[in-house]
Amino acid sequence: MPPGTVGPLGPGERNGNGETNRVDCVRTVHKTANILDKMPKSSQPAAKADLREVWTAPDRATAEAAVVTFAAV
Repeated sequence: MPPGTVGPLGPGERNGNGETNRVDCVRTVHKTANILDKMPKSSQPAAKADLREVWTAPDRATAEAAVVTFAAV
């Protein structure tokens, strides 16, 4: 997948230096904030950690496993 594109479940593709594209990082922050805003305050810390696992997954299979964990929150 070309650098700067969105991965299968969200931002996370790395450029040649192993860093994510800045635009993808900003998009991830806003997506996370919007999701957490709709959840009860008591479950937000666990949900935020689970979402981070989805966004930073090295491949699709790992990301899908993290989505299942997130859905259980």
